[in-house]
Amino acid sequence: MFEHAVVAADLSANWPSLLERLPRLRRAGIRRLTLIHVLPRGMPGTARQDHQLTAEASEQLQQAVDWLTEQGFIVTHEVLMGEPSVAIDDYLEQTDASLVVVGRHSHGRLHTFFRGSTLYDLARSAGRPIWLEPLDTEPTNDDGPLLLATNASEGARSAEQRARELQSGYETAIALIVDEGQPAPDKQAAVQRIETRLPGFKARVENGKVAHVIDTVARETGAALIVLGRSSHGSLLELLWGSTAEQIFLRPPTSVLLIPSGPA
Repeated sequence: MFEHAVVAADLSANWPSLLERLPRLRRAGIRRLTLIHVLPRGMPGTARQDHQLTAEASEQLQQAVDWLTEQGFIVTHEVLMGEPSVAIDDYLEQTDASLVVVGRHSHGRLHTFFRGSTLYDLARSAGRPIWLEPLDTEPTNDDGPLLLATNASEGARSAEQRARELQSGYETAIALIVDEGQPAPDKQAAVQRIETRLPGFKARVENGKVAHVIDTVARETGAALIVLGRSSHGSLLELLWGSTAEQIFLRPPTSVLLIPSGPA
């Protein structure tokens, strides 16, 4: 079960939108938060100016710490310097964090900060799951179901195991299998594997393009969280940034949890 999350705090005008969504993490078992803000290295200015920027960022983070503590979390914060994805990745290696949380907005500084290299690089290199919060839309109902997108293959095991760990926090859990033209026996076998490996999940088979189907079903069911797997070999829904994961991450209908391949 997840317990400790590192939150990438941009501290832009969009930061309050991400902040107010963090209590949603409680359903995943998160009880501890570390808020991380990264100041770019090599900014023009003196050491005194760097110290001032660090102090200002720390003050903003402390305000967030105070509010999140009132929400029942155990919270700390850090201000780092460097390239954001590298600094966050390095920090993760030194902690027991279960996952990293980022916000996604299609406009403004947060868009520039996370849509490009930072989010891309974290998704590729971070050995921890990534929780993405969409900031363009109103939060979905927290009582919505857990939606696991899977093809029921061996490559989907990590995402499936993590989804099963999360299952107790959600009243309903759905395992979505997207049919892209598989023969009927293969679809039936996939449903049987889901029912065996994920007791309590409702197996659902839909036709169409993977990313579109995930988006449609998430909106139709009011899903509170989508769980996706990331495989270095494309074995799970081709989720290697060229296709499904990129489309879902760039236009997420709700919270998205990206699970890296390997042991869960």
